Amino acid sequence: MGIRRDDLIRAVGCVLVAVRPVLPSLAPFVLLRGDFMLALRVSNLVSFGMLFAAGRGYGYYSPIYHRKRSPLCDTSLEVTLSS
Repeated sequence: MGIRRDDLIRAVGCVLVAVRPVLPSLAPFVLLRGDFMLALRVSNLVSFGMLFAAGRGYGYYSPIYHRKRSPLCDTSLEVTLSS
């Protein structure tokens, strides 16, 4: 049986799916090496922006769509749950 080429390609795909969303939040720590607190704040801002965009995309396709309320509710809920 063993490991085939298709198995390795799918495994790399799974790793990329898991790692790729983290890279925008990791970038400020790489780019702003000298100031950790600034990098942390920029990383938080990027993460909240991504949460807002995900909430807006989810809200657009939900049956109870409201252009401004849905992403703000999703983002505030996710921030509250992550605290």
